[in-house]
Amino acid sequence: AAEAAAPKAVEAPGEERLSGDVGADGPLQVIARGPPCVTRKRPEPIGELLALQQYDTRRSTGGLGDRVKPGAYRAAVAQQRRIAARGQTLPGSAGEWRPAGRGPLIADDKRFTEVNRLGLADLAGRISDFALGGGERVYAAVGEGGVWQSDDAGQTWRSIGDTLPTQAIGSLDFTPANGGTVIVSTGDSVFGGGGTFAGLGVFRTSDGGATWQRSAGVPDNVISFKVRVDPTNPSIVYAATGAGLFRSTDAGATFENVALPTGNGVPASEPTCTGAPATKEGCYLANMVTDVVVQAPGGKPAAKGGRVLATVGWRAADRRTRSRAFPNGFDESPNNGFYASDTGAPGSFTKLPASGIGRPGSKIGRVELGAATGPDQDHNVVYAIIEDAARFNGEPPGIDAPGAVPGVVTVLDGLYASKDFGRTWSRLADASELQSPTSGSALVGTFQAFGFAPGIQSWYNMWIAPDPTRQDASGIPTRLLFGLEEVWQNDTENPRGVQDDTATFRVVGRYFGGDVCLALFNPAGSTCPTDRERREPGGLTTHPDQHAGIFLPRPNGGVRAIVGHDGGVNVQDRTKDQASLSNNAWGRGANQGFDTLLPYDAQIAKDGTIYSGLQDNGEMKIEPDGRQFMVFGGDGAFSAVDPDNSDVAYEAFIFNDMEKTTDGGKTFRDVAEPSDSGYQFINPFTMNPQSAKHLITAGNAVHETNDGGASFKTVFDLGTRKAPGTGASPSGADDTINRISAIDVRSAGSDPAGPESAAYVAYCGFCDALLPNARPVQTGIATNVSSDGKVGKKLAPDNWHIAKADGLPDRYLTSVQVDPADPKTVYVTVAGYARRWLPVGVLGEDADLRPGSVFKSTDAGETFSDISGNLPGIPANWTTVRNGQLVVATN
Repeated sequence: AAEAAAPKAVEAPGEERLSGDVGADGPLQVIARGPPCVTRKRPEPIGELLALQQYDTRRSTGGLGDRVKPGAYRAAVAQQRRIAARGQTLPGSAGEWRPAGRGPLIADDKRFTEVNRLGLADLAGRISDFALGGGERVYAAVGEGGVWQSDDAGQTWRSIGDTLPTQAIGSLDFTPANGGTVIVSTGDSVFGGGGTFAGLGVFRTSDGGATWQRSAGVPDNVISFKVRVDPTNPSIVYAATGAGLFRSTDAGATFENVALPTGNGVPASEPTCTGAPATKEGCYLANMVTDVVVQAPGGKPAAKGGRVLATVGWRAADRRTRSRAFPNGFDESPNNGFYASDTGAPGSFTKLPASGIGRPGSKIGRVELGAATGPDQDHNVVYAIIEDAARFNGEPPGIDAPGAVPGVVTVLDGLYASKDFGRTWSRLADASELQSPTSGSALVGTFQAFGFAPGIQSWYNMWIAPDPTRQDASGIPTRLLFGLEEVWQNDTENPRGVQDDTATFRVVGRYFGGDVCLALFNPAGSTCPTDRERREPGGLTTHPDQHAGIFLPRPNGGVRAIVGHDGGVNVQDRTKDQASLSNNAWGRGANQGFDTLLPYDAQIAKDGTIYSGLQDNGEMKIEPDGRQFMVFGGDGAFSAVDPDNSDVAYEAFIFNDMEKTTDGGKTFRDVAEPSDSGYQFINPFTMNPQSAKHLITAGNAVHETNDGGASFKTVFDLGTRKAPGTGASPSGADDTINRISAIDVRSAGSDPAGPESAAYVAYCGFCDALLPNARPVQTGIATNVSSDGKVGKKLAPDNWHIAKADGLPDRYLTSVQVDPADPKTVYVTVAGYARRWLPVGVLGEDADLRPGSVFKSTDAGETFSDISGNLPGIPANWTTVRNGQLVVATN
């Protein structure tokens, strides 16, 4: 599925294409009958998310020119500041940057018919964590969008993290120490989906974000998952990161690795990863600490508090790298599981046996925890939601063979409760129980056959939290909320304490609102058959893909539930007498003040209208007055707009499924892009800036249109690469297709509407160190411009060829740009080839470690020279030539 075979259609009576799901034979397009079927917005099965990670992999991390270069990003920040401090002002660089759009992304404007029935309203970008700051104050960490504060219980937000050297934030917490301190761990908390950047360690502020100090002891260049303050001692803080669990005893000023016992070096050939740095070969994935909770004091019965429970939860567990053709041959994470300490001191943790966890054959993958903390609750109670790494890896009954267990199409293991703070566990529900038709989930029923079921994304997004205000007579919480693709709660029909498998669960924040659902033949105007609350058409709900949740106790015994997802924040209040949350009470979204949308691309017309593809928030249109609207749903990608007529624009869904509007986004129609086995999950296409009907794209071949997408012509095949030294069979089983990574086109000659156009396509063969059968990157440049200056014609195969590209390093090429003054001059930016959060070389993979991030050719790509100069040694992502001046964007 990750290789993205050509789409195949499943025909049914009716006209509307419903989805582009990835099945065993590639992307699956479903044709469905009549309204109110939904276009595009649906969960992303494992194949799609792996394909998305494969895309992110290729635009990845540093440092460049040195195998695992610690401190590369800190050095880059320092270098940028040194350049800025010199006061060198270049033409056009004066002035201040400001947001192009204002207010939340509006997803229910009636003009835009593709999106206004999804149940979404006011949106922002992906949340990763929340923390309470006392009173009405709430803090939010945004995965790729900084640190935000609300002083009105999560209704409106303002940034307090603008001066941090990175906006990739995994988690945060608040301690009353030093008059009140916010502590944040940097580096995103998802395993690659949507663009995951590594971080720069832990930072803290005691003046509301006016100044930030970097904490000592937590390494750079890893992702992070949780920061948690010890409720018995405000000076003790824990940071769960991709490099282990770290502890501070001075309110976050310094941290020490507690050395979870994750590897013992038996046999001797295996690495010892206990307390090892992430840079140690064989240990980079072994210390992925996905959560940590600290027992609160008091409660019923009274607890001393301070006990610590942490989880190591790499998504693939102990998958053996040699069996997956990785070079170093070690287990990826040999000791996923639960670790506990009574004190939290370094060296005091033991691995727990995880009694009661899992079905036969399951493996603990990613884990999220939720501890009981209410003053009348039993603080020995803790809950866990667990991904099944065996299913993730395709082991029976695996995701690669969903028929092995009929109806179970997920990577979720289940929900568990412990009454002894993690020593033993009882099962609350497994994956199959959440697929009951009575659950109210939009993901059960017909579409299970196509790879959608609750927990299909649990390796990527999930959380669990008990309500601290509700408990039974013995102190067991009676309200448990958790997030998968939707928001779930224990059923009101079973109000006893949530502690064993007598509990049942229901959805209280559905995937769709109103009359929309994932049923193939849902009658127009009716509610979904699985919708237990029978809402009115046009009802609102939470955005899908839940990442964080927290409860804020309210006066008179009530509580506010605050949830964070790919669309920002929603809140819901419940009084003391309301036992259940409701699908119908989430409102429009609590996203006023955020500037956190995540664009893949943005293009602007002369009148100031902007179109932009967003991560899981569709295609955005920013109107000249600054209002911003979703005009197409699902995942956005690349965009184009006619410079002279902003009503004419193009957008793409995953795998280059292109659409065109001629009325400013009110309606869209399909563009006739050719089938191609090499399209990326987020696939580039571009418009000739001098000829708006001329667009070019590529997958494994290069395709052009000169009639605004009515028809395309394939002009060049990018070919295949053979895995070196693998003894490839004559059948070519070890070959891989070359596929696009970047593209540019520009008219050549005196007449912009003339027949010649200069085009360049950057491509990649083997690119990903973390996926099966990884090989050296093997990049290249294809073009229709000759070194003698001859330029090919539009829509013609003449003059297309593979350039020699001598001097370019064999790493992922993130952009290619033609110089407007000379079609033989081209600029290329270069990244690494591991994931953004995975440094080059840490898995022992074969990598081209020559330095440089920006390269220039003056002979149409035959030879390149490194022009990186004093740029820092981290990846570059884009260039543009403006008035003869080269502008470069880096990580």
